[in-house]
Amino acid sequence: MIYVDTFQNYSFGKQVHPVFQNGSAHLATDSDDLSDLHAFAAKLGLRRAWFQDKRIPHYDLNRDGWLLAQKHGAQLVSARELIRRCRPKQKKLNEKRVTKNEERPLTHKL
Repeated sequence: MIYVDTFQNYSFGKQVHPVFQNGSAHLATDSDDLSDLHAFAAKLGLRRAWFQDKRIPHYDLNRDGWLLAQKHGAQLVSARELIRRCRPKQKKLNEKRVTKNEERPLTHKL
């Protein structure tokens, strides 16, 4: 799934590129295969050179890119939710929780 987080000002007083002076958002995926993210970014007109291979691999979006991403089907989530879904370590923790809960028998009585 491709996600875009809420559009906001991330500069916190730092100097930013003029394209992002009015705020930005992030385009990311929960997939381990980044090819879908790169293909989606290409549809938006983003250059591969703009990809940021950080803790959460992503592209930065200006307001026009953010709107276009949603128009093309990116799921809008909060910044916190994007981190929860797309951060590699967090994805593994989420998978363990699901497996653990599925294996746990119900012990309470109705």
